[in-house]
Amino acid sequence: VTKASNLRLIQHVNTRASPHYKVILPPNEDVQWDGELGVWFETSWGGERNILVKGTKRGRYSFNNTDIHVGDELLKIDDINVSQLTFAETMKLLKERLVHVASVKNLAYTASESRRPLSLLQRKHRKASKTENISRNINPIVVLTFRTLEERLRRVRVKASKKRKIASAVTRGVSAQRKKRPETFEASTSQLTSADDTVENERNVRVDMR
Repeated sequence: VTKASNLRLIQHVNTRASPHYKVILPPNEDVQWDGELGVWFETSWGGERNILVKGTKRGRYSFNNTDIHVGDELLKIDDINVSQLTFAETMKLLKERLVHVASVKNLAYTASESRRPLSLLQRKHRKASKTENISRNINPIVVLTFRTLEERLRRVRVKASKKRKIASAVTRGVSAQRKKRPETFEASTSQLTSADDTVENERNVRVDMR
């Protein structure tokens, strides 16, 4: 018997349970990260300019430590909606943000690894420099928001279902109109027939009177 666990609490498998998920970089200190996401992107075919995951690099951070799958859609970089950008602009922004957060992490790692004793003046100078660097870094992390492939397929099915319902409604409307037209024609025909009979009867009466 094994202890039951909530899969949503497990980092590597929690993302597929919801339609959207986020990848936050840099990761925790206990996770190795070389500054790269390790994902190939491509644009989708069609009118919508969606940026999709084409593949993940084996051995890289995205492959080993995230649940990014082929077919997932990149929605946002931090708070910027990538649908408002071109593919080239999106890739440039992503690269700049990754380089930025990687440099911040390396700076913090270098400062923590330094064990050389410093004088009081040097400590104050280093503390002031570190504070200045941190103040320059407006956002030391990058948050990538994705839509899962499962959610994309669900939205496609819903959209197709709506189109079928609309087409079916239009077809029923056209069929109803076609059914009404013969009735009108038959009514007109009967009216003409009765009118012809009336004219013929009047002629017969006139002949008899003569």
